[in-house]
Order: sequence, then C-alpha cells, then structure tokens
Amino acid sequence: MQDNVQKTIQRTTLKSLIELGSNGHFPLFMTDWLKEYFNSDLNTPASKIQNRKIKELFRTLERYETLERKRIFMLSLECEDRFLLIREFFSQVEDYILNKSPELQ
Repeated sequence: MQDNVQKTIQRTTLKSLIELGSNGHFPLFMTDWLKEYFNSDLNTPASKIQNRKIKELFRTLERYETLERKRIFMLSLECEDRFLLIREFFSQVEDYILNKSPELQ
C-alpha cells in the first residue's frame, strides 16, 4: 500500500505540470532556461516543421514518469528544442487557464 502511494506521488503527468503552471509553479524548467527563453525573440508562430518537432518532443517527454527523468530529458535537449517545448507548454497553460475561467476571454 505504501509503495503504491509513493509511486503515485512520484509519477508526474503533463496534465499535473500544466495545472501547477496555471498557479505559477514550473518545476520542469530551470530558472535559467526561463530567463533565456523570455529574453529571446521567439514570439513568432511555430512553423509546420516546428509543430511536428514539438509533438515528437512532447510524446517523448510523456514517456518519462518522474519529474527527475523529465528534467533529465530537458537537460539533454538543444536550446532551440527546449525553447520550443517551453513555448508550447506556456501555450497549454494559457489554454488551461482560459478554459477554466471563460470570463477571462
């Protein structure tokens, strides 16, 4: 019983990370990554090739169950791929907030 509870606590889904993000907590990303991302010029919409890459990266990220493994995956990415994931993650957090609070639209 205790092992099942511990595994549930350790298992981190993207949905739970998005919920945390909607409250301002981003445990998947290091502070330096976020600073670099927000200081970069990546406000342009993603191209079709980038969208395919984002889907592939998210599928790979979802395969890892624990936050530590997800962060290790993020560490292994090139900066451009990491920025693509961060941009898409923030987009999903924004969609989550707007769906949760339609009066904000």
